[in-house]
Amino acid sequence: MEIYPGHDYEDNIYSVLKNEKINNPFLQERTEEEFIEFVKDFFPPVSEMTADGKKTLQCGTKRVIKNSNGPFENINSTELAEMLKDDPDLYLLDVREPYELQAFGVIPGVINIPIGQLVKRIHELPEDKSTPMVIVCQSGNRSYEVSYYLSKQGYSNVFNLEGGTSGWVYSKDPLTRSLS
Repeated sequence: MEIYPGHDYEDNIYSVLKNEKINNPFLQERTEEEFIEFVKDFFPPVSEMTADGKKTLQCGTKRVIKNSNGPFENINSTELAEMLKDDPDLYLLDVREPYELQAFGVIPGVINIPIGQLVKRIHELPEDKSTPMVIVCQSGNRSYEVSYYLSKQGYSNVFNLEGGTSGWVYSKDPLTRSLS
């Protein structure tokens, strides 16, 4: 049986079911417990922008419910400005794609690890999981999900910037166009 992928990121024209059963980690035989363990940390549950501006859910993931009380704190741009006055070396993690940082600007001092790379690059975050970390994106949606994820990974002092860099700009706080 030939299988034509809906999301073809490797220029495959088609595959064969026999090969998929051997090579595709999603088609491996598992007990229910093994499957739950396999999917428990799927991340990131990002949405992708389509040509018409609508967002679509990444396949196979579940989004964090926005009105749930997460194990992190939401802050606004005024609160972030105060935190930066108290601690100019506050760890700021911007989870947008690099092109977004160039196009829309960055809050001075951010570290950029795009949401899609976070799992592989989590070792780049502070080793001390109690280090205060503010998670930033353009609007506060991706950062909300990353805040939730990091909290579940044991980070105990995580803050989500509601409104993201858009809210930061709206409050007239400065942006730069580079990470330096």
